[in-house]
Amino acid sequence: MGSTLLSHSFFQHFEATRGEYFFLLLSSLFGLILIGASIFIISMSIFFTKTNHLVNFDWILASGILQGISELLIAPIGFAMIAKIATPESQGVMMGSWLMLLSIGAVLAGYLSQISSNLGFSFMLLGGASILIGITILSLRLQQVSPAK
Repeated sequence: MGSTLLSHSFFQHFEATRGEYFFLLLSSLFGLILIGASIFIISMSIFFTKTNHLVNFDWILASGILQGISELLIAPIGFAMIAKIATPESQGVMMGSWLMLLSIGAVLAGYLSQISSNLGFSFMLLGGASILIGITILSLRLQQVSPAK
């Protein structure tokens, strides 16, 4: 979610001079919506498990496909932003910082999953929040781009 919010503010700042960034923002937002749908699918699989606590492979496959597509939509955005913002001398440090922040997010997600007592509800909350944030930013951006009547 953080990369999409960062890309939103970056593109809003630079869109006045160049109109080519809107597509990158859309791909990041669609990636956020797809990752939210993937997390939501995981929560639904937890709710629909039988008494033996085994999840059907179809749920895992659907979630994995959505996560893969969303990763392809989100990951290049951070590197594109760094390539546009940073000076050539500092691009290596900035890209390393970007990857470090992604790993910190993964560690924090691990801590969040450990303290959660109801995994189905936690996944549903995270997935719903991701979808809601993505749709909200997308609708706000489309309102700014659409011609005034």
